[in-house]
Amino acid sequence: MDDHHTEFDINSGALCLSFANAFNISASDTHEEMIKEYADLIKWAQTLEVIDDTTAQSLLHRANQHPDEAATILQSAWSLRRALFGIFAAIAHHKSPDPTDLDVLNTRLPETLAHQLN
Repeated sequence: MDDHHTEFDINSGALCLSFANAFNISASDTHEEMIKEYADLIKWAQTLEVIDDTTAQSLLHRANQHPDEAATILQSAWSLRRALFGIFAAIAHHKSPDPTDLDVLNTRLPETLAHQLN
């Protein structure tokens, strides 16, 4: 993992909105992903107090031991973030969300709820 540090100042009031907005929009309306690597995902979660420092260190240690697993988690996070952004953008423009984005969310929802119940 690379040793760069991304700063996150994106508390949108709701965790799902903060996650959906985890990128920069330039003046040319291009999107630059702020969560570029697994360590950024952990830093984002720490910044928004989703996880504590001990959990963050444990996850980073595990990622160093299992880089393929960390890469899979990062890909999954990107997919979910893009889907959430698409859903929220559609709603903001008074349009129906893309069914593909809804499928991504609906596929991940049971897994997320299971973690919350534990």
